[in-house]
Amino acid sequence: GMVVGTGDMSENAQGWCTNNGDQMSMFNPNTSIPKTLVRHLVRWYADRRASDEMKPVLAEAAVQRVSPELKKGTDGGMQATDDTLGPDDLRDFFLYHQNRRREDPSKTGYLAVKAFEGVYSKDEIGHWLSTYLSRYTSSQWKRDVMPNGPKIGTVSLSPRGDLRIAPNTSQGWFGTPGTTAARV
Repeated sequence: GMVVGTGDMSENAQGWCTNNGDQMSMFNPNTSIPKTLVRHLVRWYADRRASDEMKPVLAEAAVQRVSPELKKGTDGGMQATDDTLGPDDLRDFFLYHQNRRREDPSKTGYLAVKAFEGVYSKDEIGHWLSTYLSRYTSSQWKRDVMPNGPKIGTVSLSPRGDLRIAPNTSQGWFGTPGTTAARV
């Protein structure tokens, strides 16, 4: 048999993976696909290709809160990735600008404030950008041991390909630590 991982690029960027789940898989086909694209593809397939029986199942899956461990969250509802890491659309925006465009965090924050005007406040964006950068740098060791996966598109987080940073890299690598929110 073959164990196939389910982690996507957004989760790998934030170290949102488990050693005995995602890391023990033999292959991870989603490793270079961001979560927002995964959701879009599920909705697209549900609308255009799925059988009548599968359409409602896929449509429901596409709007569900992502839960890493399927347990209750702090609010009594289902635990959600967004509560810890921030909204998917912001994380993937940061991921795109950091890894594909090689933007400085202050520019990424500025662009996010403009792109998400009326959706997220400047303080929210600053908070989630700081969280993103901290988790990104502190999670390299997890990416160092992640299973192989295809490179789809122009960017990959694989340490055997595009991303080569030290596992003990600090957030300061991107600028002055702790000041990201102030620079947004």
